[in-house]
Amino acid sequence: MLPYLDQQPLYDQLNLRTPFDSPDNRTAAAVVLAVYLCPSTYRASPLVSGRGACDYGGMYGERILSPNNPPKGVMLYDQKVSTDMIPDGTSNTLQVGEDSGFADGQWINGRNLFDQAFGINQAPAYENDIRSNHQGGANTLFCDGSVHFLAETLDLPILAALCTRAGNEPGGGF
Repeated sequence: MLPYLDQQPLYDQLNLRTPFDSPDNRTAAAVVLAVYLCPSTYRASPLVSGRGACDYGGMYGERILSPNNPPKGVMLYDQKVSTDMIPDGTSNTLQVGEDSGFADGQWINGRNLFDQAFGINQAPAYENDIRSNHQGGANTLFCDGSVHFLAETLDLPILAALCTRAGNEPGGGF
């Protein structure tokens, strides 16, 4: 995503043939990108283990109602998902969720994808899930490009439906 965020020079610094945490990527990984940080998240440092923090994650699916195997979300490892692969509708499908303060939240690592397992703002600290420092809910990005604040009180079946691309569940009413 870096080239699409006007960060081509940073992207060019990365050695994508090595792991994200290799010494080759140390300098680039330490760059803090404001676009990846929620201004409401308190942190002592904008770095996590020496790498730029990230308060958002891609939706890999859900584990609220059933196992996420195969993955049911739209942000998958090494697989493209086109809009015609989202029969639930782009306005009913989450693409990115706020995950503020996740202990391993770094923009460079692959742990920024998650399958939702708990209600909003309910996950234990070790789990990456939709969570924020906002009272009552968290910000999310849908596949149609719209941003919505989802309430902590959102019914779990509706939240689970929003986390999947092709579950044929009712997703409206959030």
